[in-house]
Amino acid sequence: MNELYDAPAFEDQKKAWSNPPVDDVGYIASKELLALPDDQFLGMFTRMEQTRYTGWRNWNRHWRDVLGLDETRGKEVLDYGCGVGLEALQYARNANRVWVADIAPDNLKVAQRLFTLNKEALEGELLIPEQPPFLPARFNELFDVIHCCGVLHHIPEPRPVVEGMHDWLYEQGELRLMLYSDDAWKIATGTEPPEGDVSGYEEFETFVRHWDGVGDWADWYDKRKLMDLVGDLFALNRYRPLTSDGAYVGAVLVKR
Repeated sequence: MNELYDAPAFEDQKKAWSNPPVDDVGYIASKELLALPDDQFLGMFTRMEQTRYTGWRNWNRHWRDVLGLDETRGKEVLDYGCGVGLEALQYARNANRVWVADIAPDNLKVAQRLFTLNKEALEGELLIPEQPPFLPARFNELFDVIHCCGVLHHIPEPRPVVEGMHDWLYEQGELRLMLYSDDAWKIATGTEPPEGDVSGYEEFETFVRHWDGVGDWADWYDKRKLMDLVGDLFALNRYRPLTSDGAYVGAVLVKR
């Protein structure tokens, strides 16, 4: 083990994730996305949508099925850590009321533009603040679903965040997660995933860089580790690998 790695500063994370993933296209600055003409902007996200939902990420349709992208209708949904807003758009197309939240203001602008060009209504945009629990100021709204795709594993201290999310959900509301798994650690490092703070291990940076082109923090989860974190707040409804190699897993948690 090495000395524990200092968690990245909020401003560093904000700067890094202002280059949101556009799946196999890469990490592109949201300012660059906003500068594209409408036809190029739409074309890029049409390709991203095809890649995500017909490619390796949606193995046997697990991504869409586990995360409930097609079955959810008429609900109030928050996409927390929305990036470019592609997942939020899937919910909006099924007559859900959708809000987006992100660490980067320009990402929210990208999501709004994506909705506008697809002729879908976005209920609101929430900027994630610097202070824990990293939830925007409370407003008079609860959610049926908080969708958190590829985000929780990038939060060094996630417990306050999931506590806050618990309070933002209706009774029996769902927290839907896409997470890096223990297999993701094995694939990236060739070693067994460590217990405790992963940042103290020499393989940590290899793990982070293998899976992400930006950002300086990532963790792994399996079912036990996830429920150790949230089991007093949520019951586990679904847990399934989303990719054939098991690196990405989907989990649906129901508010207790």
